[in-house]
Amino acid sequence: MEEEPADGPSAGSAAEGPAADGSGTGEIEQSSREVTLMFPSPEDEVLHGQARRILWTASVEDRARQTLTELAAGPQEGLLPALPADARLREFFLLSDGTGVADFSGEIRGVKGGTDGERTALQAIAHTLTFNFPEIRRVMILVDGDETETLAGHIDLRYPVVPDPALLGPGPVNPSEEQPGPKAVAE
Repeated sequence: MEEEPADGPSAGSAAEGPAADGSGTGEIEQSSREVTLMFPSPEDEVLHGQARRILWTASVEDRARQTLTELAAGPQEGLLPALPADARLREFFLLSDGTGVADFSGEIRGVKGGTDGERTALQAIAHTLTFNFPEIRRVMILVDGDETETLAGHIDLRYPVVPDPALLGPGPVNPSEEQPGPKAVAE
């Protein structure tokens, strides 16, 4: 078996972007794009957007996984966490009817704040996904791989969570409409 020449394609070149001659052929371009995560604020009772970058892959399920992982990591400055600090996304998949299914670790049951805290957490998940991915219209929540009636005893989760526009604060801008021109940045 012959080795690849030093200037030829290699297994690690997929993230290098378009061909050096500008033709756009050759390697597959990997890019990152901005998504908007929804977090509560200490100043009011609505959700506010905070930008993060994710690797923009061909799979909406993979992009949703990355986005929910960022949401679980918490906000940067000025906003409050939407989910308990130790809650982790286990899996995400998308059904053909537009229902996203988000499976979280059992720590998500540690949501504080009674009915309002539980509603805020669920709406942060639903708004984050539906705002960034038009393919997702509602979100079913699983805990440790199982359906659950509620997270903390307040909100019925036997049905998918639909985003409530009354909980969306002013300010978030659709990432694809934020600025003219392409949003992708070659890595």
